[in-house]
Amino acid sequence: MNVVVFWALFQKLLPLYFYVFLGFIAGRFLGVGRESLAKLLLYLVVPLVFFLSILDAELTPARLGMPFVFLLAASIISIGFYNTLGRRWKSPDRNILSFMVGSGNTGYFGLPAIIALWGIERVSNAILVVFGYVIFEFTIGFYLTARGHHGVKDSIKRVLKLPALYAFFLGCGLNLWGVERGEFLTSINQTLTSVYSVLGLMVLGLGVSRARFNHFDWSFILTTVLVKFLVWPTLMATMIFFDRNYFHLYAHEDYQVLMLMSLVPLAANGVVIATELKAHPEKAAICILATTMIALFLIPALAPILF
Repeated sequence: MNVVVFWALFQKLLPLYFYVFLGFIAGRFLGVGRESLAKLLLYLVVPLVFFLSILDAELTPARLGMPFVFLLAASIISIGFYNTLGRRWKSPDRNILSFMVGSGNTGYFGLPAIIALWGIERVSNAILVVFGYVIFEFTIGFYLTARGHHGVKDSIKRVLKLPALYAFFLGCGLNLWGVERGEFLTSINQTLTSVYSVLGLMVLGLGVSRARFNHFDWSFILTTVLVKFLVWPTLMATMIFFDRNYFHLYAHEDYQVLMLMSLVPLAANGVVIATELKAHPEKAAICILATTMIALFLIPALAPILF
């Protein structure tokens, strides 16, 4: 292991955990509720950040496919789990667990990790991967979670009400049309991106602050850890193998981004969505925190080998 690389990346990631801690303090000792904050993120901050970010991304045909690479991977893992191992849990545990194993914290965690490893120039590629996760989270993932309490028609209606999906496609359309962000929108995007990252991690801390010992389902936690850090990188390495040897769509730099994004912890949005749908957000928060703590050490340790 390259100790210098490990320590440099570890130091870059450590401040993210401070925001989680602030959320925990706010929830446990100040009585701050997560419901209003979750709605603020879900319906305002996330759609605006993603719309403004896609306007500035370099959209080549191959890179436009990057979101759908992760959408496909997340869907395979999530739906496959729901129909196999997920059967051992009852709803809504089965539903939120199926969502979480397909998710990834690419925005709040992945982007800072990309910058720490390779610099700001890789962010445009990483943004497209983030969109792939977001499409999954707010379509198939949201639908699977909603099915824990709602029927098929009601779940679909709830998905169609989410603004993040429309923001993504509107941003892509305007980008391809040649619309650029002005100075005013660029300034807003920089501020909102910071808000997005800080609030998202604080929601995770708020979720953990309400957890009690009876929320610690160890089989639940172990399952998410194994899927996140074993199944995900294996599937992504397989996809990269086929592209490198047969399709030749992406460069080595793209492979690095794809591989890192497969190793990020579970999505903090899992707490947001579980809160909105009343699907055991405390359990979700504990699993997300567990994978986040593991990723703090695992990604810096694997960086010299995989990247």
